Amino acid sequence: LFQRAQSLVVRLSPSGQFDTTFGGDLNGNGVRDGYLLLDTGHPTYGSTWDAVVLQGSSIVLAGRNGLLGYGVTRLTPSGDLDPTFGTDLDGDGDRDGFVAAPSPSWSLGWSYVFDLVVDSQGRLVMAGSAVTPGEPGPNDDYAVARFTADGTADTTFGTGGVVQYDLDGYISERILGIAIQPDGTAVWATAAMF
Repeated sequence: LFQRAQSLVVRLSPSGQFDTTFGGDLNGNGVRDGYLLLDTGHPTYGSTWDAVVLQGSSIVLAGRNGLLGYGVTRLTPSGDLDPTFGTDLDGDGDRDGFVAAPSPSWSLGWSYVFDLVVDSQGRLVMAGSAVTPGEPGPNDDYAVARFTADGTADTTFGTGGVVQYDLDGYISERILGIAIQPDGTAVWATAAMF
């Protein structure tokens, strides 16, 4: 059994070498390493399930950020947390590059994120599964969250930015892939277990 899990983000050059314009400088030699460990705010819980590169080369990741639960992180092209994205988690007046899914369900065990896409308006759509509070796991439901381009929950979508759907007769329903059609319609590829 693993004792710790953290997100490692790697960028390779076209020739397959570590990109030394990206990531942290763990060696302290003034050269970026081509990878970085995301600071999830917790030593155990961190994972990245999907990544999208936006126009302008910003990198958006979907996954778990410590005890905050699942959400979206945006990095600058060089691999730093983007201070113009997400919420102000530490109260210092600027954004911290991360936004949690606007639902307590996505912070519970047996919740997952499997896919992240960007729609034609630049909104971020995160899909997976989320547990309904009070229900025993594994008992996760289909779940989709939508964020504006700056990492704010899109309250015009679902309830507070989240759609969660329970398929009767199944104990576990997960969206494994999502595509957004030009008219904004979402198409899911799913798994359901009973």
